Amino acid sequence: LDAGTVQLAAPDTATHPEPWYALHRVEDMLLVGDVDLSGALTLKGNLSHDYPAGDTLVSAAMVAGDLQARVADFFDLSSWDRDWSKDDNDGADGTLAEYNVTTYPPIITNRGAITEDWALIFTSSSTFRIIGRTVGEIGVGNINEDTSPTNPNQGVPYWTLKAGGFGAGWVNGNVIRFSTIGASFPMWLARVILQGPASGQQDSFRLQIRGNANA
Repeated sequence: LDAGTVQLAAPDTATHPEPWYALHRVEDMLLVGDVDLSGALTLKGNLSHDYPAGDTLVSAAMVAGDLQARVADFFDLSSWDRDWSKDDNDGADGTLAEYNVTTYPPIITNRGAITEDWALIFTSSSTFRIIGRTVGEIGVGNINEDTSPTNPNQGVPYWTLKAGGFGAGWVNGNVIRFSTIGASFPMWLARVILQGPASGQQDSFRLQIRGNANA
């Protein structure tokens, strides 16, 4: 650390040609108490280091808190009118068969899950189509096998339903509906430019997502 030397076990110079650059940073995270028109910040707390003005960046942080993927609104319908806005059976007839969520709860991970509404539409007494509200139809399933549609961006399942949970009694047209909520924090970035002549100055920003754990 004193010499600032970085050693790589097997550098891939073909894929990542030299020169390479290693960056190191020291930071404090404090609450800002006030900002005046000059841009000066009043911090509620003490800094642990002396930061040189020319080499120091100040960033705003949006704290998301603890995030964990989960399943919500698991219900079934004898038939479905393709109305995704309904998050329960809304008085419609349920199925004679039931998926046993008590003994075989849906399996979901932070890595694979996305925020999405799902529908399993039965095409026979044992087979069904797998449809997402935004991702569309992504495959088919069978009640005699575990159902684990793959999230192509992560290479792991969006979720898994165990075969033992389905039971018997399903008929063509039955639907299982549920929602998944991903372990992500929604953000909307908007750039606002005041009206006026172009100044020609460069402007940029960097967005960084940080987490303390990944499960």
